[in-house]
Amino acid sequence: LETKINGVASDELTQVDPLESKDVLETKARGYKLLCYGNAECDQFYVNEEESESKRPVEVDLSNIPIQFKIIKIACGIQHTVILTDSGKVFSFGNDDDFCLGRVSVGVSTTPGLVELEEPVDMISAGEGHSCAANSISGKVYLWGAIKSSLHGKLLLFEKPNLISNFNMRRKGIKDLKSGSNHVLVLCGNNCYSMGDNDTGCLGIVSKSERHKKVTTEFNAVNLTKVIRIFTT
Repeated sequence: LETKINGVASDELTQVDPLESKDVLETKARGYKLLCYGNAECDQFYVNEEESESKRPVEVDLSNIPIQFKIIKIACGIQHTVILTDSGKVFSFGNDDDFCLGRVSVGVSTTPGLVELEEPVDMISAGEGHSCAANSISGKVYLWGAIKSSLHGKLLLFEKPNLISNFNMRRKGIKDLKSGSNHVLVLCGNNCYSMGDNDTGCLGIVSKSERHKKVTTEFNAVNLTKVIRIFTT
């Protein structure tokens, strides 16, 4: 699943045809389009019923996102997409397996809908079946959906955003947030914190006896110092 923003030229915004459809007029007023392409057999985005994928970009219906909001970041999971706007609001769409959209009883949503959060956020990430959002100043991280393990099954399952930060993260603030398939990394100051599935040792737990430790709602500090960037897949 790939999602991109396609800008509309500024001179096009002034050319309004009264016969144009509401969708076209809204796109011109908004100033950009959101496009998806790739496999959509699990309702990651809308395609015609007789098709299961799109090799050409398909425009996403943004009617639920206020026109004055600008999209500043997009995060893609395997079957869902999370959107961050300049207002600090988060929207999601796609397949809601394991509640990864963060909107109760959605099922499938090919139109972005609002995720209710306690505060505005400025970071988002998405994994296999989960999504995260964070406020860099308050140091709070919210997670919804599922964190799974091949050894232990589902480690976490939240229908709605759930606060999972620890004291140190709230004290230092957050510089970066990343999701792997079933784990999450956070950069606070120059320290890295991790949580989630540790089957492959991806959480950075050094001890062999603890390498397969089941991690639930807690972030644990990785034994590293002077960290400036974090990456994961």
